[in-house]
Amino acid sequence: MNLVGSMTAFNDNAAFEKLAVLSYKHGFLGSSCIHPGNVEILNRCFAPTPDEIEYAQKVIDTFERSVAAGRASAALEGKMIDYAHYEKAKNVLDRNAKIAALEEKKRTARKAALGV
Repeated sequence: MNLVGSMTAFNDNAAFEKLAVLSYKHGFLGSSCIHPGNVEILNRCFAPTPDEIEYAQKVIDTFERSVAAGRASAALEGKMIDYAHYEKAKNVLDRNAKIAALEEKKRTARKAALGV
């Protein structure tokens, strides 16, 4: 994975973040980086938004009720959802959980390093 532009300005955090946000809008789900200072920016920019997380949970809940009723599709907010949408929603929640777990590991490591 990469970004939709050049990473040569990796030390310009504002420009790097703008590039990461644009990449996410174009469907990228992550990127490699060449500087440790970019990791937090990438994790924040590629993490699902609260709205995306909420919608993914609605898709999962709605679809699972549909499957339990013997149907392989359902309507949600005027749109049809099926297994493809369900799997994508599970991926959104999984990606969010993985990013949160990594961020928690970093917080724990920082606290340990500071003796807190």
